[in-house]
Amino acid sequence: MNVEHSRTAASLTKSLCQLILFTVIGLFGTNKAIAEPSSNLFFDEQIAPLLATRCLSCHNESEKKGGLNLSREATARAGGENGATITPGTPDQSLLWEKISTDEMPPEHPLSQAEKELVRQWISNGAKWGTDRIDPFRFSTDDRAGYDWWSLQPVELPEVPKVSQANWARNEIDQFVLSKLESSGLQPSPQADGRTLLRRLYFDVIGLPPILKQESGKWKEETLGIEIDFDSFASSPESYSNVVDALLASPHYGERWGRHWLDVIRFGESQGFERNWVRPNAWRYRDWVIQALNSDMPYDEFLRQQIAGDALYPDDLDSLIATGYLVCGTYDMVGYQMGSAAMKKSVRHDELEDMVAAVGQSLLGLTINCARCHDHKFDPISQREYYQVSALLGGVTQAAEERKDIKLKSSAGAPFEGAAHVVISQQPPPFHILNRGNSRDPGEVVSPQGIRAFSTSGLSGDFGLSSESTDAERRVALAKWITDSRNPLTPRVIVNRLWHYHFGLGIVDSPSDFGYSGGRPSHPELLDWLAKRFVNGGWKLKNLHRLILNSATYQQASNVHNTSAEEIDGDNRLLWRSNSRRLDGESTRDAMLSLSGALNRAPGGPSFYDMQAKLETNHTFPDPKVDFNDEVNRRTVYRLWARCGSNPLLESLDCPDPSVMLPRRLHTITPVQSLSLLNNPFIEYCSKRLSNRIQNETPEDVDQQIGQLYRLLLLRVPKPRELELARTFVQKQKFQQLCLVMFNTNEFLFVE
Repeated sequence: MNVEHSRTAASLTKSLCQLILFTVIGLFGTNKAIAEPSSNLFFDEQIAPLLATRCLSCHNESEKKGGLNLSREATARAGGENGATITPGTPDQSLLWEKISTDEMPPEHPLSQAEKELVRQWISNGAKWGTDRIDPFRFSTDDRAGYDWWSLQPVELPEVPKVSQANWARNEIDQFVLSKLESSGLQPSPQADGRTLLRRLYFDVIGLPPILKQESGKWKEETLGIEIDFDSFASSPESYSNVVDALLASPHYGERWGRHWLDVIRFGESQGFERNWVRPNAWRYRDWVIQALNSDMPYDEFLRQQIAGDALYPDDLDSLIATGYLVCGTYDMVGYQMGSAAMKKSVRHDELEDMVAAVGQSLLGLTINCARCHDHKFDPISQREYYQVSALLGGVTQAAEERKDIKLKSSAGAPFEGAAHVVISQQPPPFHILNRGNSRDPGEVVSPQGIRAFSTSGLSGDFGLSSESTDAERRVALAKWITDSRNPLTPRVIVNRLWHYHFGLGIVDSPSDFGYSGGRPSHPELLDWLAKRFVNGGWKLKNLHRLILNSATYQQASNVHNTSAEEIDGDNRLLWRSNSRRLDGESTRDAMLSLSGALNRAPGGPSFYDMQAKLETNHTFPDPKVDFNDEVNRRTVYRLWARCGSNPLLESLDCPDPSVMLPRRLHTITPVQSLSLLNNPFIEYCSKRLSNRIQNETPEDVDQQIGQLYRLLLLRVPKPRELELARTFVQKQKFQQLCLVMFNTNEFLFVE
């Protein structure tokens, strides 16, 4: 080849390489000029992202496949079991290039030709290294999330989309939903009728049924004491929104939504494990949650008090009680009191893992606790960061017996001297990274910090705390970091939780996991719009409820049969109709008590026992109680929520054991439920009480009694055939038995 041809070939080769590099730059989403392959910047901009996304999942500090760690310069150059990996200047003599060029590595998804060319260029030009170490979490891959994961990005206010059926939308929520429907060739369903909407609203917001009575031609609802124009309720937005406001103002709102929160944060009134002693004053935290929600405490303040209320407001009783959030999990009494020093240390780390799991999952939607033994397999959380977060909570302790030295005043001025199940604050010890999570194998000491994953939102995880900082300083810093307006997860997670409970499925269908293993948002722009509006509006939950409940999306009918829509979106992720849902256990029990006139509406106070509690060495709950009186006929949220102390009726209706966090309840349909609902003494009592109530109101006319039964339970009059069948049934059985049968109908047990 002559010199001219050689220069031309070299020029073409260089141009081709530049074209390939510009293409790759486009793939990585940057418009910066390409650095020279021989520069350190080239490594940082081109090679490091490539190694992070395609190689480090198998060749990192904690998992060295073939003995190779490619995250650091020294270990990458040293190579692995097969010797040196990189020979600068000569790709053909580099084992790294050999494995890449033959598609042997990565094994399942080989590099593209453009990516291979980048590596070849880098080695040819001296294999200059840049920033050391390569952060394995810098980019998301096919196998795990990185710092660029969707849920970790800043919450921006997206533009509300334009839709063709603008007259259907009642607020911005509807425009986002309708935009998705229209782009998928779907139409929203008609509005549900007034009876269905009223029942749906009541059960969703306060967990009780509406009880209507007609007086002087007007309908009056007994539970809230408000007049409802039942005939025009569905067609009158003003009438509908007035009912929404009345429900949100009801003290029963906090009872309903407080129960949801207690599910999420693993609230239990006994300590679990072998002893399982009852915590007689844990109910104070439950009451604090209910009162905070009823007062519409801003959500950021709601969280701050639960994490660090005693430190933020040291003279306030309510803020101290709020810290029950951190210590409402299990407590291994035997391990602490009878174990060896090594066992006590192990038990302590298990307790801390429980707290880290609760804070991470309930507030942030992150499974931080999965990084206790190694870097998180799916999310950008290192093992070091797990112990940094543990150190933030390292001064939080609890005891077998509740704290009894409390002498404080409440925020209302309710003086208190007694016991409560709250945080016992101590000076945290030094925190070590535990090799493989083993408390007997401590490693490097870490300082109390957050995690780096929110750095793209401008939120630093470095709190400037030393290993000698106090427990109060640590928890205050953690509380402020979690509730910082720049935190992208806190508002997204709570907005999604509210959506989940109102629609039966969240925009993200894994409410406590917004990481790689969780679901992807069905309406990401809507989620961010709601989250941003929520924060900008002062973190007010009731405003968020109003927005959702007043939307046309929420008010759609559920009993819609649309073959084409079911083929396109069988799971109803796009919300072309409402979702029919079975009442949960608490709502079923409370509704029966309410409709029969037996419900004791007294709020708060010590929990009632609906099972026998026996204490010898351990607390056991062998048998359910069959009492039916004012003491036990309170709302189910006020029952003793003991671990391993389930009520058979509630258990059959999927009420959980509080040993674990439960962000999403099961809604099964089983024969056991029917057997329980037909044969449980509690339901027999309710049926008898309901029968007596109706027969006292309409003592002689059976048809009127049947009509009243239908109006109370189903908010409608019986159809002629239903009336005929019910009349025949009552002639052969007691009216009480008809009440029991009606309690078992799908129309009563489901909210459409």
